[in-house]
Amino acid sequence: MSAEDEFHGCVSLREQPDWDGEPSGVPDAVVVVLCGDTASAFVTSLLTWLSRHHALDRVTLTMRGPSGREIELECGAADDATELVEVLRPLLDDET
Repeated sequence: MSAEDEFHGCVSLREQPDWDGEPSGVPDAVVVVLCGDTASAFVTSLLTWLSRHHALDRVTLTMRGPSGREIELECGAADDATELVEVLRPLLDDET
């Protein structure tokens, strides 16, 4: 995703600290900054990636809007991208 123009500067990997609090070097999450313009591209990229990684048939998405409101949903490669964008839209439109 970080190679796509829509996400330039909006994608980073988060590393879970190891037992002594140091970065482990192993990413445990992808952090993506979304706006209304990038939500469709993100969902499409995510579902395409999932369809190619058969060991991961589902992922959990946790999204937080500007006001701090948070939603969590599970999705997989078979999920409809349009439906997922509609679930995300109220959060993206959330006022601070």
